[in-house]
Parts: sequence; structure tokens; C-alpha cells
Amino acid sequence: MKKVVFFLVIILCTVGCSVKKIEEQTDAEKFAVEYNIKEKNPFHYVTIEEAITLFEKGSGIIFLGNSDGEWSRLCVKILNQAFLEQKIEKVNYLNLKMAEEHKEKYKKLTKQITSQLKKGEKLKTPALFFVKNGKIENYSLDYEAITTGNKEGYSEKEKKALRKKYINLIEKYQEKMTS
Repeated sequence: MKKVVFFLVIILCTVGCSVKKIEEQTDAEKFAVEYNIKEKNPFHYVTIEEAITLFEKGSGIIFLGNSDGEWSRLCVKILNQAFLEQKIEKVNYLNLKMAEEHKEKYKKLTKQITSQLKKGEKLKTPALFFVKNGKIENYSLDYEAITTGNKEGYSEKEKKALRKKYINLIEKYQEKMTS
């Protein structure tokens, strides 16, 4: 019995020493766990205040998602491939569902975004925005796109089409940022 307890103590100490505290994890590591993707990813968490500033006067790529949402999780896997292929080093990420808790700031953020969307479009997750100097240069609202409503997720054809769409958006954005 003493040997079993001794072994358990050794195992717990070894496992406990090798696990990173949440505070020590990088944003990429946290995002990988949250969305069940590879740790190599460009996603960087932003606060709602930082997102508001980006849409007011900043430049960058921002993904508004909800890790509890099936379509957000599916899009992230495809997005991550496209970002890595295009060597994108930083993508801002805001969990829109969590941002709703900050009622006044959430209203301000959604007003900033929806004022730049096409008539009839709504801000829902997943949403990807390419912003330059506070102006949305391009965006993708993939809650309404490409899927056939298949509960299993995207078909292989839809995944390829969505990846190609993301790569085209990234390339256009990169061109605008260098001009």
C-alpha cells in the first residue's frame, strides 16, 4: 500500500510540475485549447476596448468568434490554415459572446461595425474583418455563407472554397497594407 501511495505522489508531482499555469500560457496556447487547434496559430486575445480602438482608428485583422459555436470552431480550423500559409503573424480575437457582458461597450462596437456592413447584413459569429486606419477594408460573415446546413460541418468542397476565400481576402488586405 505504501508503494502505491508513493507512486501516486511521484506521478502527481511530475504531472503537476509539467503543466503550465493558465497565466503562463501564450495567447496561441490558450486559443489552441479553446478552439481545439494546433498551438501554432496567430490568434491574439483582445479586450472589447482594444477591439473598439481597432475599429475606430487601428489597422489589423480581427476575428469575432464564439468558441461555443459550432460554425466558429469549424471556421477557425480553416482560417488557421489560411493564415499560416499566408504567413500572418497576428490576428486579433474577441469572443463576441463574452463581449456582450459589457453592454455599453458592446453596443458601441456593434454600431461601429454594422455601420460599415452592407444593407441587411447582421453581425454574428463567426466574422472576420480586415481593418485599415479604422475603416473595414473587407470582411467575411461566414455564418451565412457556403454551408449546405449539414450538421456534420463543411463538406470537403466547402472547406476548400472557404480556405480559398480566406486566402483571397488575406492577399487583398496585404496588398492594401503595402500600398
